[in-house]
Amino acid sequence: MLGIRAGNHMVDISKPDTFIPVSKTGSEGQRQAPGRQRKGGTPAKPDTPPALPSLPPRPAEAFLVGGLLASEMTPEIQAAFDQLAQQIEPLRRETEAAKAREKQLREAAERHHFLPAGNRRAFERELGHVVSHLHHLSAPASVVCLHVASADRIRRHHGRAAREAALAHALQVLRQQLHPTDVVAAIGGNDFGIILLVANAEGARAKAERLVQALAARPWAWKGLDVPLEAAAGICPLEAGAAPAAVIAAADRDLVLVRNRTIEHIR
Repeated sequence: MLGIRAGNHMVDISKPDTFIPVSKTGSEGQRQAPGRQRKGGTPAKPDTPPALPSLPPRPAEAFLVGGLLASEMTPEIQAAFDQLAQQIEPLRRETEAAKAREKQLREAAERHHFLPAGNRRAFERELGHVVSHLHHLSAPASVVCLHVASADRIRRHHGRAAREAALAHALQVLRQQLHPTDVVAAIGGNDFGIILLVANAEGARAKAERLVQALAARPWAWKGLDVPLEAAAGICPLEAGAAPAAVIAAADRDLVLVRNRTIEHIR
């Protein structure tokens, strides 16, 4: 006989019908195979896992601070948080002041030194932005380079302050003739750069001529004198990928051609 001892009994494992059954009231009796069926062929329902104990609700005034409940923070931890906050607050104020100062310097670097307008740096930045978004515009765009030719003569006869006042007057007249979406800036010397967002080459040429005529029709008043402002303008249509400096140079070359043709016509 091949057997094993179970308690005070010897079980013959060569005869399965002599095995001692395990009590169903024990821990093993509670385990059922997935495919086990009740009497009558009805499948047995799986045992329901015990429900987890519910946690008590947190009070409404409880909140997390550094991963801890404020209500559970010890005085030592609270003091450490207060000390850290005192160290961070000056750094936060310094950071905000540095950002504000940086913004002021950036705006000053792109503002003309005596005219209420952007300078060439600001104009090139805006021009680059327009060029990079040409595919979003519903109409072509162009650049006008306008030169106030009489500004140097005003400087010679009336002084620097008179020249600056004449250019400020010219800027005001230009803005009155432009659309709010157009951009005008003082790009150096007696020159103004203008971005026409809705104008092809033909439209930009017509607009440039109207700007020149508007300056001539609005004389500049200085110490009881009405001084006419003479100007000339050149254009350059914008194309995708164009460099801002190259666009300004092309408009300036066109301005020189227009001015030379005007001088020859007068002669």
